[in-house]
Amino acid sequence: AAIALIALAGFPQVQRSSFEPGSSLTTEAVVENWEGGTPAPAIGQIAPNFRLRDPNDRIYELKDFTGNIVLLNFWATWCAPCRLEMPLLEQHSHEFADENLVILAINLQESVAEVQEFVDEMGLSFPILLDEDGSVSEQYRIIGYPSTFIIDSTGRIRTIHIGIITESQLHEYLGQVGISI
Repeated sequence: AAIALIALAGFPQVQRSSFEPGSSLTTEAVVENWEGGTPAPAIGQIAPNFRLRDPNDRIYELKDFTGNIVLLNFWATWCAPCRLEMPLLEQHSHEFADENLVILAINLQESVAEVQEFVDEMGLSFPILLDEDGSVSEQYRIIGYPSTFIIDSTGRIRTIHIGIITESQLHEYLGQVGISI
């Protein structure tokens, strides 16, 4: 599948001939939809709202977190890089809670039992949401796991990162949305 990158007005243009997993699209629009031609959510756009439940049937809507910095992390239990970055997300969910950082981890189409076992094993305390039919992953045009979106306090996408995220990358992204590192 071809990958197209489009620079948004007002953001510095970065020349990139191809996308490398683990790199960021901080100053670019994200990948176009590979099938239907509908553009994927892009840097600078309002993040698409969704409504998902957690393993305990609590309902979460993205719009309820307006005013906070939201880190959306798309993941799966079978994804080794996802497993590696979860402790970093857990650490940051506590470390920056006073700075209005909310971490929402969206699991792709796995059973409640599989997800809960993973959550218990990893000792995760931030909200883990179930994308049971894959519609939110499709809405965000997820092409690889893990994928991370940083959404600013106004609800706009500021960073899209495909692949495992390092601590230094995460600090850079959080600093760009006003979180003191």
